[in-house]
Amino acid sequence: MKKILLALLSLSLTAGFWGCGKGDGFKDTGYELVYLTQATTSGGISNEYAVPAGEGKYTYNFKVEDGKLKIIMTVLRSGSSEGKGFSVNVTPMVTETVAYIASGAVADGVLLPDGKYTLPTNVSVPSGKNFAAFYLEVEIPTIRDSAYDNKKLMLQVGISNPTAYKLNDDLAYAIIVIDVKKMREKL
Repeated sequence: MKKILLALLSLSLTAGFWGCGKGDGFKDTGYELVYLTQATTSGGISNEYAVPAGEGKYTYNFKVEDGKLKIIMTVLRSGSSEGKGFSVNVTPMVTETVAYIASGAVADGVLLPDGKYTLPTNVSVPSGKNFAAFYLEVEIPTIRDSAYDNKKLMLQVGISNPTAYKLNDDLAYAIIVIDVKKMREKL
């Protein structure tokens, strides 16, 4: 009986290997959707993106350069890593941010003031790539301003109108939450 079971197992494994063609792991699979990776950092609980993200050397999601806090953001296309290039519009979603703050979802949240940050209006992902990084840049004096002591500066950032592929509407925006106290410790 053992010999028969081993023979059947061996035959099944051999048939399984024959069924897989060379390079099957690299074929196009899944849906090709465009989204902001920062919208996924809360694990599906919300689209919040905490800045700073952590304490360790490799968990920083920002850099300080030229008198600005540069928060790293990424547009990504799921699916195959190869594909045609595309671009998306990038927009600060002020009305949505105000509503989110009013909901009380984040204690001590305040709107990141207009004129104290910059965002690109468009981000392009080159052909053959599936992502491109960009920055939400915040003026350092804003972080140091005593008006924001123990506050969390917030801004919802959205992407729209991909020139190719479909937008993942659930992950097309991220709510940036800058913990001013923690950020000051890093400056």
